[in-house]
Amino acid sequence: MNSTTINTNIVSKLGVFFFLLFISFYWTSAYPGLNIFFFKIKIPFNIVFFIISFGLSVVSIPLLDNPFSGLGFYMFSAMLFMAGVLLSNAFKYTGYKGIVEPFLYVFIPLSGFLLAGNQPALFMKKCIRAVWFNGIVMTCIGMFRLLVSGAPWMEIIDHQKVGFGSRNLDAYFILFGMISGIIMLSDIKRNGLKIFVMMTCFFNAIAIFFSFSRGMILSSMIVLLMLFFYYGLKTKFIMMIVLLILTFISIFSLSCSKTAQRAASISYERFMLITSSEQITKSGIHNSVPGRMKLIPLSFKAIINNPITGLGFGKFADFSKKNGIVVNDPHNNYLLVWVELGSIAFMGYLFMAALPVVIYFKVRNDINENSLNLALLLYVFTITFTSLFTNYVTYYGYWLLLSIIIPGNKISKPNLFEPYTEYNL
Repeated sequence: MNSTTINTNIVSKLGVFFFLLFISFYWTSAYPGLNIFFFKIKIPFNIVFFIISFGLSVVSIPLLDNPFSGLGFYMFSAMLFMAGVLLSNAFKYTGYKGIVEPFLYVFIPLSGFLLAGNQPALFMKKCIRAVWFNGIVMTCIGMFRLLVSGAPWMEIIDHQKVGFGSRNLDAYFILFGMISGIIMLSDIKRNGLKIFVMMTCFFNAIAIFFSFSRGMILSSMIVLLMLFFYYGLKTKFIMMIVLLILTFISIFSLSCSKTAQRAASISYERFMLITSSEQITKSGIHNSVPGRMKLIPLSFKAIINNPITGLGFGKFADFSKKNGIVVNDPHNNYLLVWVELGSIAFMGYLFMAALPVVIYFKVRNDINENSLNLALLLYVFTITFTSLFTNYVTYYGYWLLLSIIIPGNKISKPNLFEPYTEYNL
């Protein structure tokens, strides 16, 4: 028994360690990793950490008590989704990427669930800290490139040049870094540390504004409002003081950088066009909502033409071009899966997308700890909300975030308060 416990601890701890590296180094997602050895396979650098953690999670299965307890609904959804992927690829062959990438997505939450073991609360807390750290790193790199290097807008790397990622991808994870910082405030007692974490949240919000991503700007505004109404008067007062200080810093930074002034102007103009009529402005920015509404009937046209197999992975751009619209995807998770992978994969994805909401309403009354309750609320709300205007192909981070939520399905009063180490920042 003692040997089994030791083995379990070693394997699980190593697995969690590499899983946390996977999250913490998410900012390297624009950098290819495995092509160091296999030049034709361009896999993001941080995926290497996930592959190791997933292997360790599989090794730990025989050492865990009821390892799949609470995972049934997700496994059913994932198998349905993967069956749809295989069927779609069989009739609309799109190469190894059309199979490997969707399969990778569904294995990320599985790995997280297994590594959480019988301490889901501890695992979730560690992952939240890792997401917070990653958001800080991305913000620092992006703002340095904007203010010092003269990049046209906030992004951690020239994605068009390297062919990986996007500025929307950067903004997406900076947003969750901000959310994670907000969650951490619930556990922090010292005012100095609370002010520091709060400053990182506002810095993240500033970076999101400079990112040029309208959806993430809107999401960050909603989350900050949720923060303001959630916390007590003392935290609200500190929040307003920190915001005032950072406002002066932002004004000073803008006055010293013409690149930042241009980026701020473009971001503001782009955001204000979110519900505009279909016109091209002098800066070359088109509208948001009206244009995307046109993609809905186009998406259903594709679904009617290919209801079971879909268009094939990554084929929406070709279909839309044939119909006179130049766009890569429907800008909606649900429509994209349905259009490209077919109805079977869509049903599986729909079940998986509903799982976080189900978990939150299932366990919220069992959670007496503010940070975990807030974590589930904000994570579930934000990934559900952003899925309406983002796509799963770009944001494999969606599945990483899902992997932090689904261990919550294990939470119950007996195991919620397992001993854990408080934040050591």
